[in-house]
Amino acid sequence: TELCSTSHCNLFVKYLEAFHGHLAKKKENQWKIDADEFGAFGDSLAFLSSSSPGGEGVVWHAEYGCALLIQKGGWASDTVSFNLIAPDGWRFVSTSKEVGDGFAYVDKAKPTTHQVLQIGICSLAKVEEIQTRFQKLMARASTRTGDKRSAAGGKQGHQMTPPFVHALYREAFGMEKGQQPRGGFTDVGLHTGGQKLDTAWPLVHASLHELLKNRLRHRFDVDDLAKKVEVYFGAFCSQTLINKFIGTTIKPTTNAPHVLLESAYRILQTTSTKA
Repeated sequence: TELCSTSHCNLFVKYLEAFHGHLAKKKENQWKIDADEFGAFGDSLAFLSSSSPGGEGVVWHAEYGCALLIQKGGWASDTVSFNLIAPDGWRFVSTSKEVGDGFAYVDKAKPTTHQVLQIGICSLAKVEEIQTRFQKLMARASTRTGDKRSAAGGKQGHQMTPPFVHALYREAFGMEKGQQPRGGFTDVGLHTGGQKLDTAWPLVHASLHELLKNRLRHRFDVDDLAKKVEVYFGAFCSQTLINKFIGTTIKPTTNAPHVLLESAYRILQTTSTKA
């Protein structure tokens, strides 16, 4: 199953919250995260768990490879900024997935970085109105097919890309009607003979990175903290999977324990590369 929906993003946030709770219980602080970092991590997770249509929060557009962060800031206390977070630099990887009681190798792609696309600043009172406009524009664009589509003419078809969402939000903001999407990003939708890209975890991680930067702007090592959280979280997930494996009886008719170990191995492989 491709991990590319809002529910998948919310699931990863819950996993991170479980990791945050695990950190709180560790008196010896084996993960080497100080109080300042721990507080910023908790605040960022609380933000990622919020999705108020009329205020601050995150809106996952996982099917389009991006997430909208609505944060207070700008030229007045009652204003918010709209920024789109988009994983970028996708590269080929071979990974595995569960098939019945076993697993099979599949070709995938993972991002190596992310970009921040600025949309605009508005008053807090305008947020819900802009979101409503965006939904209407999205619904209209998704019905255009064939000759009715023209990005150059401001009549975009249904593109599974961050610039497509960015252009619609810019139009919803009251910018020039028929915003033309930027190029340069990967289409994360279903391709002939392939699969959708797994966008959920990259989106959650990139959004967390940007939130940590905002909350720890006085520190120079915020990028290192984001990497540290990812590495420690990977180790935490591997440990959880291995604990599930311990005591599991291997039966000739099932490969279930091997699936757990394969998953743990893949996570550790990625974690060691990041470290």
